[in-house]
Amino acid sequence: MQVIRVRRWHLIYRQAKEPTHVLLFERRRRHGLGAAYSTTNPEHLLNVPAGGMSGLDDDPDDFVKFLLRDRRAAPYIRADKEIRNQFVSRMVYGWYIPDLLEKSHVPSSHGAIVETITDDVTDVLAIDQFFCFIPAVDK
Repeated sequence: MQVIRVRRWHLIYRQAKEPTHVLLFERRRRHGLGAAYSTTNPEHLLNVPAGGMSGLDDDPDDFVKFLLRDRRAAPYIRADKEIRNQFVSRMVYGWYIPDLLEKSHVPSSHGAIVETITDDVTDVLAIDQFFCFIPAVDK
């Protein structure tokens, strides 16, 4: 068993060759967003066009597909410009990340699964083949 700090948790989920249980700790209630994508201001735009913002390396159009299927995104998409070339709101991208997480709560074909836990971790103790995650005590 390994404990790693990873930003691209979905790579472990999608590329695991054996049963894998990923624990994703996040102090915020909305997992995976951080400060950049938890904004509620639609004028805060991504630095990269939508076509370059897929969360899946093996599906480079995943974010563009999300924009086309999620009705909440429609007011933030310009009809006069190809979606993949638009600088979309960070707020809209913040709707996409939980969509990715939701898919990863279902075991993959190799038994990988992602579990989200709302808490801070201040330390990790290794005991034999197990790990103990130490939560923050100043809550």
